Amino acid sequence: MYSESDTRSKFIDPALYAQGRQESQIIRERYFTDGRKLPGGKRGKQCFVDYLLKDFGMNLAVIEAKKYALPVTEGLEQVKEYGKKLDVRRLYSTNGQEIYEFDLQSGTGKIISQYPSPAELYERYTDEHATLRQQILSIPYYIDSAKRPRYYQDIAITKALTAIAQGANRILLTLATGTGKTYIAFQIA
Repeated sequence: MYSESDTRSKFIDPALYAQGRQESQIIRERYFTDGRKLPGGKRGKQCFVDYLLKDFGMNLAVIEAKKYALPVTEGLEQVKEYGKKLDVRRLYSTNGQEIYEFDLQSGTGKIISQYPSPAELYERYTDEHATLRQQILSIPYYIDSAKRPRYYQDIAITKALTAIAQGANRILLTLATGTGKTYIAFQIA
C-alpha cells in the first residue's frame, strides 16, 4: 500500500495546499532537537517533526504522518510529546485516510474531515491582543549566518514578544548556561 512518505506527498501536502497554505507556513521533515547528551560524547534520539504549521511567527500545529494502512491514532503519543516540546496546542495524526485532531490543552480529540485553514487555525490562538501580537511576531529574525534559533529559543522569543503585545511590563526568561540567552535577547530587541 502507501508508505509514510507516500501519505505525506499524496494526501497531506495536497490537503494543506487546498486549505490555502503557503510554503512559508509549512515546515516539513525537520529535526528540532540534537538529542539528549549522553556519557562518552554521544547523543540520544533526535526529535523529528513531519510537519510544523506556522503563521505570524507562531507554531500553530504539528502533524504526524503514518503509513496508509496504520490506524489514524498510531502517531498520537508521539505527536503529543512533540507538541509539548514545541509549545503547540493543536496536534494532528493522520494515515492519509483520516485525520485525528487533538487539543493538548483540553486533552480531547476527534476525527475531522479536513485540516483547518490557516485563518481558522490562527483564530484559535487569538485574543484581544492578536493584532499587535501578529504585527510583532511577523517581524523576521535577524539571521546573519546559517544559525537558526533552536526550538526552545524560538518558543522563548515568541512567548516574550506575546507578553509584550499583551502589555506586560516585566518579563523573566530563565535558561541554563549555554542555551543562548544572548541570542534570544538580541532577537527580542
